[in-house]
Amino acid sequence: MAEPPIGVVLMLMKWSRWVEQPRLLVMLTLAFALVPAWFALVTYREARLKDSKLYETTTQVLSEQLQRSMERYVYFLVVMRNQSHNLDGAALARGRMTTTGFAWREQLPHLISFAYVERIEGKAVVRWRSEERVPVINVGDDLAEDPRIAAAMKLEKSQGHLATMGCMLDNHRMLILLAVDGPAPANATRGYIAGWIDLD
Repeated sequence: MAEPPIGVVLMLMKWSRWVEQPRLLVMLTLAFALVPAWFALVTYREARLKDSKLYETTTQVLSEQLQRSMERYVYFLVVMRNQSHNLDGAALARGRMTTTGFAWREQLPHLISFAYVERIEGKAVVRWRSEERVPVINVGDDLAEDPRIAAAMKLEKSQGHLATMGCMLDNHRMLILLAVDGPAPANATRGYIAGWIDLD
């Protein structure tokens, strides 16, 4: 068997001496170590992208479910607002706008209470209130004393006729205010149908 040419032998000797140098060994080790790190980074990015898409889809589904659920409660309050247009202040103060025979406590389990609130010179005085699941307000209280509710009432001007406003009271409850207009042609807001919703 023929021996390899002297040039090949010299080249292999130079390669072996080059590989044996400490700095080059460290560089080779780092290069091989970066391969799994690069693979882990790519996998992590793909997982983050999938999680982001899953989060967006889940958020959209939950928001649509919440919107459909809220529509039931708002619809009930809208019915009362529609009934209230033809009632005078005394009838509204007695709660004559409520739907008789409707079991709202069973049909609308997250509705804590609802009320008629009269608007008087910057105040929002509760004139009538339904039963309460938990205490939320008393007849005669001024809702406008709460700065969050007062800020929501200011939005009515930008929304115009028959405005509907929402106000977060805390992390668990939301107040819905539906403006009740007075007789034409002025159609000035004389009060609100208010509903307290338990978001939990």
